[in-house]
Amino acid sequence: MVALDATASQIGCIDGTALLNTIAASATAAYFATQTPCVNRGGPGARARVFRWATDWGTAIFILAAVVVAVMVNAAKPAP
Repeated sequence: MVALDATASQIGCIDGTALLNTIAASATAAYFATQTPCVNRGGPGARARVFRWATDWGTAIFILAAVVVAVMVNAAKPAP
């Protein structure tokens, strides 16, 4: 059972990282698509916007997961 838990945890981490990477790549592509060719596309400003976008999505996913867990966990409180 421990191996199953470890495997599920690693798969969850991999899926989460892949999802946030996809969001960051999509945000990067969307940002560069809206820029004119003569504007400097690089620099820390562009990276900061992309990372903020991915961080905001990661935060939203985490909050959604916390709400789902809070609703689904229905363990009874132990008697004193």
